[in-house]
Amino acid sequence: MSAFNQRYPNLFNTGHEDSSESGEEGGEGESDGDESAFVRRWGWIANVDAVSELVRCPWNDVWEMNVMEFFNLLSYRKDKIEHDRNELEKWRRLH
Repeated sequence: MSAFNQRYPNLFNTGHEDSSESGEEGGEGESDGDESAFVRRWGWIANVDAVSELVRCPWNDVWEMNVMEFFNLLSYRKDKIEHDRNELEKWRRLH
């Protein structure tokens, strides 16, 4: 597991990110106290649900995925959420 954590340091807030930032485990949007409780309770299931929505497949298919594929999809999703958030902020500044 240590090797995976080193390859994906930002997935589970083990990297140098601000810990108040919204993590993938809890979903999109602004972080709040309720979200961290949600993440502690439902982290893996929330991740499975997120990947299931991303690739449009049932949870059972996600549970059977290769770990590398699963983590790559989570990484993609996290980067996409951040990209979209940055684009929205740029748009807000201009309008």
